[in-house]
Amino acid sequence: MITIADLSGENPITVPIEAWCDTGRIAGFVLRLSVGYLADTNYEIFRRRLRARGRRNLDYHALLEEQDDGDQNIYKFDPARQARVFTSLMHPDWTGPAVVDVEARGTTEPFLRAFCDEYDRTEIGKVRPLWIYTSVGMWHTLIVGNYGRYAGYGLWLAAWGRMLPHTSTPPDQVLVYPDPWTQADMLQYAGDNGEMPPYPGAVDLSVYPGPIEQLFGQALPVVAHSRPKLCPHHLLGGPETGRWLALTPAAAKAVGDLGALQAAKPGTLTVGRMVDDGQLGGQSFDMNRQSGSQTPEQAADEYINFLSPYIRTNPWIAVWEGPNEQVFESDDAREATDPAFKVQMDARRESVMRWYADFCYAFAQRLHELGKRAGIGSWSTGNPRLEHNLLRFYGKALQATVNFNAVECRHDYGGVAGLRVQYDNAQFEALGYVGVPQFISECGMDSVSWLPGSGAWRNYYNGDFDRYWNECLKPVLDVISLLGYCIGAAVYADGGSSRGYDIAGTDIVARVAAYTPPIGETIMPITKAQQQQYLADLDAANARITTTRSAIAALTPDDVAGKHLPGVLNQDVVNLFDRAAGVAYIDWLKRAGLTSLYDPAADRKQPYSGPAIEDLPGLTDTEKAALIAALPAAAG
Repeated sequence: MITIADLSGENPITVPIEAWCDTGRIAGFVLRLSVGYLADTNYEIFRRRLRARGRRNLDYHALLEEQDDGDQNIYKFDPARQARVFTSLMHPDWTGPAVVDVEARGTTEPFLRAFCDEYDRTEIGKVRPLWIYTSVGMWHTLIVGNYGRYAGYGLWLAAWGRMLPHTSTPPDQVLVYPDPWTQADMLQYAGDNGEMPPYPGAVDLSVYPGPIEQLFGQALPVVAHSRPKLCPHHLLGGPETGRWLALTPAAAKAVGDLGALQAAKPGTLTVGRMVDDGQLGGQSFDMNRQSGSQTPEQAADEYINFLSPYIRTNPWIAVWEGPNEQVFESDDAREATDPAFKVQMDARRESVMRWYADFCYAFAQRLHELGKRAGIGSWSTGNPRLEHNLLRFYGKALQATVNFNAVECRHDYGGVAGLRVQYDNAQFEALGYVGVPQFISECGMDSVSWLPGSGAWRNYYNGDFDRYWNECLKPVLDVISLLGYCIGAAVYADGGSSRGYDIAGTDIVARVAAYTPPIGETIMPITKAQQQQYLADLDAANARITTTRSAIAALTPDDVAGKHLPGVLNQDVVNLFDRAAGVAYIDWLKRAGLTSLYDPAADRKQPYSGPAIEDLPGLTDTEKAALIAALPAAAG
């Protein structure tokens, strides 16, 4: 299951495509290619940014049967012509489904049928399946009795609020599907209520049940990440961190000695933690104890008070980790022989997990108010234990990754055999949270149950760093380099008093610098060579695209003849200039000799009596073309 974002109608400058792609939060995108007879002017901007990040997109067309100019004229559109315009703008090398949005006011079933008939006759329509975007209510209003005609098309179902994380509705709730469908190919579960940090606005979000290769028809080989995902874990006196930061790793962590991360470059996520031993009412944080004496909000306030002086004096830290290595209480021997006691302990662990999830949410919310991100979870290796099945009660904490851009943290020692991020990601997806950003805040070698005699790397490998790299660190790096949701893994430790773990004096920085990620199938399918080729192809095709769009922009609805601006009001002209010129619209009006139109005393409801766009004085050909391109949107 992957998350798909619909960027149609969004500002292409402010949407953080690169951040979404680099963190793996969004796997694919939907772009509006055309509306009525016109190409969407933002489409190519979005497409270039997506291709540069190795992302593909679905194309959709907003079907228009009619548009009115406010009072007087209703413009009719030809459905067959719209199908031809839509398919002519598509790139022939793409194999994913095309989408038609049928929810514009006034659309009728015969009009949609004519569009589909023409689409099926086109060459594109013979190779690219067509999906219909609609909601249950809109579809049954539009289609009455002719459901069988559309059984061969896919369904992108708009059902806002039907799925976590954006509502409390369980993700397994049975949906009502419109006739003739019994399932949806893709589900849009959030629209005006959709959230995807770091974007502050609402985002239309959908889920697709299969892998991205299934959606787009093929997979591309990739080198998954441009920045090293093996990161320093700095402790006091660590000599390697400075050289490591020069490589711009994906992340870097420091405990106590936070000043070392001042040297981090843009692109490195800085993570800080302070040891809380004895700092919370004379004790350290313990979820088992505090869940019985404090509310989650009280505990979060106490922890923020502890961190506040360090937050103020270390502004370069972006993510602040919370309590470290929380472990649930258990008595394995007694639980194995006393079923009643096991039931009691299971209930206790569930209660503590729910409390801790609420704490993580409150902790992240308070850090968000301070302009910082939270590192939540921070589980010790192997925890929460799989047999306890506790992550199903962790949803409130995961919601913090959506609302407050929190990062899920854990320790993963013992090499790839004990790597938990993939298992955790599957559990999070089952709860409806796709692409949760995860950071392995400690990794390396330690005492783990599946490796007899294991311990600190200098002891386990007898000081042989070459073995440590090849048998433990590099295999972990190979795996996480292909996981878009895994930010990185911090090697414990550079510095500190535990000599057995210290990587000081090794050639780890040189090895990280020389590391080449493996090639594999991922949700970010692109290599540098492919990226350059895509951009070159787009540049080469730019003239053709511009020519095609200019020709389409010059078209008028079939029942409107002559030059542009027939039968519109003064207010429509002002709106048109505002849409085409933005903040410069008054200057355009002045240069076009239409100063009187923006006079507050003018009667803007009167019919416009000025020149057609083509005859306006004082405007360049480019400005006139922009006004023509904006006509359909302004007319509505």
